[in-house]
Amino acid sequence: MMRIETRRLYIRPMTDDNLDLMSLIWLERSPTLFDNDKEFQEKILPELWKTTKNPSVLSYLIFLRDGGQFCGRVNMQKIDEEVPELGIDLLEKYQNHGYGPEAITTFANWYGENRHVSEIKVRIMTVNTRSTHVFQKLGAEYLQEDSTFSAAIKRLVEELPEKQETIMRDLSVREYLLKLPIASVSDTAL
Repeated sequence: MMRIETRRLYIRPMTDDNLDLMSLIWLERSPTLFDNDKEFQEKILPELWKTTKNPSVLSYLIFLRDGGQFCGRVNMQKIDEEVPELGIDLLEKYQNHGYGPEAITTFANWYGENRHVSEIKVRIMTVNTRSTHVFQKLGAEYLQEDSTFSAAIKRLVEELPEKQETIMRDLSVREYLLKLPIASVSDTAL
């Protein structure tokens, strides 16, 4: 299995048996959406998993090199388009340690070099000021606010009208452009 390594991390392709790891991210990222509702979780987690199997998404998982602990996911979405989109999700325990910028820089530069891509988009939830700060430090330029959502999210809003306000607030995004390669940034700079 192909593996990308940094000083502190290794990043490997997601496999079919990684639903449990991805579920950790989704449950932590949107706790108000799931409200510890096991029935709802059993319904929506497989739907979310299907979105990771899309052939236009290249998903990798992030682990610590020392100990192999799972930290999160980094992916390139819309890889069939001229300007693909980068996504990253880190578990809260691994945030604020410089792992995000380290994974983003390494993965994006690897992707750009291998696919001959000179720029990527980044879509960040409006409420995620930490990620906005990280990507701005990496050189991302603001483009626009975007209110379009995936088909899975639209279905979710239709099925749960009582949670529509929370869903819409939590999932509104801003779009940025990031030129490749990203210059290396020391962990302390972020």
